[in-house]
Amino acid sequence: MASLSKGDMLKNFMQAILGFTFGLNIAYGLGIKYTSATMGAAAYNCVPVTTFFLALISRMEKVNLKKASGIAKVGGSILCIAGVAVLAFYKGPHFNTLFKFHLFQTDHQQSHVSSKKEWILGCFLLFLTCLSWGLWFVLQAWVLRSCPSPLVVTFGQTFLSAIQSFFVAIAIERNPSQWKLAWNISLAAILYCV
Repeated sequence: MASLSKGDMLKNFMQAILGFTFGLNIAYGLGIKYTSATMGAAAYNCVPVTTFFLALISRMEKVNLKKASGIAKVGGSILCIAGVAVLAFYKGPHFNTLFKFHLFQTDHQQSHVSSKKEWILGCFLLFLTCLSWGLWFVLQAWVLRSCPSPLVVTFGQTFLSAIQSFFVAIAIERNPSQWKLAWNISLAAILYCV
């Protein structure tokens, strides 16, 4: 059985904050709230680009522009960033669903279009999410070098993130009625995640 030192536990705790609690729960969730699911999906596709750049800066990755693979890495990164920039600067029309079904209704469904301030804040939060996840991946490589078992690291980060996320959720939503489950899409999302 692999055991973790106090230093390894601290690394796991910080990794859980960086990758899951902040990156996924706070920045990504608020970024989608202020922009759109389309923008969130596009930003998520930029995570490999930010990981690549952070690995390049930390000298974990090398690029040779004289080879086709190096040109493809840089070209693909530029193309990805350009695509997300187009989505960030051009916000198209809002589409309504073609059908109304009670399963897809929530109590706090957003019917308004984001203001420009909210859109900019949401794009910034999604950018922070990409940086957070990219940094999490790069630091993950360093953490795994000194840790006895990758499964122990994965379990530790997931467990610590669940505890951290619980405290964030309690701090944000203090109304006990919002914690009750109902037969709607929220319950389906929870069951899907389990």
